[in-house]
Amino acid sequence: YRDKRLTVNGVEVETTRLEDYQYSDNNAYTTAWQFKEKLGEDEHLVLVEPQEPSVRLMGVRQFANRDKCAFSDTGFICTIPDGHYFMMGDNRDSSSDSRYWGFVPDDHIIGRAFMVVWNSGEFTHRSFGSSNNERLEFLGDAVLNLVIGRSLFEKYPELPEGELTRVRSVLVDQEGLTSVAIDLDLGHFLKLGAGELKTGGNKRPSILSDAVEALFGAVYLDSNYETVERIIIQLYATYLGNMDPRELSKDPKTKLQEHLQASRIELPEYHVVEVLGEAHEQEFVVECRIPQHDIVARGNGSNRRSAEQKAARIAFELIVH
Repeated sequence: YRDKRLTVNGVEVETTRLEDYQYSDNNAYTTAWQFKEKLGEDEHLVLVEPQEPSVRLMGVRQFANRDKCAFSDTGFICTIPDGHYFMMGDNRDSSSDSRYWGFVPDDHIIGRAFMVVWNSGEFTHRSFGSSNNERLEFLGDAVLNLVIGRSLFEKYPELPEGELTRVRSVLVDQEGLTSVAIDLDLGHFLKLGAGELKTGGNKRPSILSDAVEALFGAVYLDSNYETVERIIIQLYATYLGNMDPRELSKDPKTKLQEHLQASRIELPEYHVVEVLGEAHEQEFVVECRIPQHDIVARGNGSNRRSAEQKAARIAFELIVH
């Protein structure tokens, strides 16, 4: 590996330059070169940061048979022992104790990692340009509903169709998707227009939830249904494992109303207090007021109804806890 190009057995690996990859870092965009690299019959996407050195020598740790590699500032050359793979990797925090370099015996390879390269438009908001993630959102929404619907169908054979539909709608609504986006830190990878970037669009629930749907659509296109199903079930494992489906099938406003009526307390009042964003993508902020409990809870959503539901959920939690 010299000057950021890979050579195998003296032959430089075939590459094709693609559109540059951009990612946000502290609300500023950084550009990396993107290549399609062909190894045998397989093709891989490769990112190269032009401003970074080919090898950070201080980050190369000791490993078995390290003497079979020679490192310099411009790269390295290794002779791989028979029956081994050369592997190098890092986790996302870039800490030196997380890096691995070394030779791995064939029989230690237990599977193939599935990797999504986030540069196919799946995280490009329409404020950034005409090439954006809206079509992938459409596909991802359909895939997500099918995966969650099938999971609920198999897990709760006693639930009727109406309750299954309501439980699914809660799991795949904006709030549920936003929780997944936060778990994945998707806001960090969003491509936004200057206006959205300045107003904190990378933290807005409507934008984050759309990005999750686009991600699921991209994974499905890049792999198959079984792969995207496995990923969705893994991301939703906590929510699917810790829920009471009959309680979840009741929307928050209904639960709050039933609780207040049982306590002979007047029903809550809902008021729109703010509307954020452009006309084509508004964010509603609603207050749920319960004077007898001295509670004022705020919720936001892409429409008034979803904002009321979120405010009701917060108010209910304040009452019962």
